[in-house]
Amino acid sequence: MEITYFGNSCFRIKGKKAVVLVGADSSISSKLTADVICVLENGEKLKKTVKSALRDEVLIFNEPGEYEVSEIGVLGIDLGDKQKENIGFILMLEGLRIAHLGNLSEIPTEKQIQIINGIDILLLPVGGGEVISPDDALKLISSIEPDVVVPMSYLSSKSILKLEDSLDDFLKTAGVEISEPLDKLVLSFKETEDKQAKKIILLKDKSE
Repeated sequence: MEITYFGNSCFRIKGKKAVVLVGADSSISSKLTADVICVLENGEKLKKTVKSALRDEVLIFNEPGEYEVSEIGVLGIDLGDKQKENIGFILMLEGLRIAHLGNLSEIPTEKQIQIINGIDILLLPVGGGEVISPDDALKLISSIEPDVVVPMSYLSSKSILKLEDSLDDFLKTAGVEISEPLDKLVLSFKETEDKQAKKIILLKDKSE
C-alpha cells in the first residue's frame, strides 16, 4: 500500500485493487485520478467541484456512515464542532487501518476516540488556528498510540485554512528531528504487526 501527500489535507492511498483520495478540497488537481474520494464536508458545492476536477466517474463519500468498495472498508465519522462541519474517515484495506481526522479543531470525545483506537496509520492536522495545535495533536497521539503518524494541515504558503503553526513548530514541540521527507509511504500489514514503524513520518507535498 502506498500513501502520497498532495498538500493541505489531501492524500492518495493506493491499494492493490483501488485508489482512494481522502481530504480532497477545492484546490484538487485534475491530474489526480482515483476510484473513491472522501470529502471532509457534506456540501454539494465542494462535491461537484471535486468531481468536476477529476472528470472521471468516481464514488464520492462526504457524510458519516459505513461503506465498502473494491474490498476497501470506509467509515465516515462526525468530528465537527459547534462552528463547523468535519468528517473524519477510517479506511480499512490490506489488513491496515488508516485514520484521516480531517480538519479536526478540538480533541475528540472519549466516545470518538474509542472508534478511532486501534488504527495503524494516523493522518493528523497539526497547524493550530482552524485545526488542533501541536500540543493537542501530541496529546491525541499519546491517547490513540498509532504505529505511524503523518502530519498534515500545517502553516505553509499553500494553506487554504487559517493556520498558526508550521511543520517545524510541530516537530519542535514533539522533540523530533527529521531531515528528509519521503516521496511516499509504503507499508504492509506485516511491518506494522512487527511494530517496527512506530514514528512520525513526513511526506513531501506532491502538489508542487
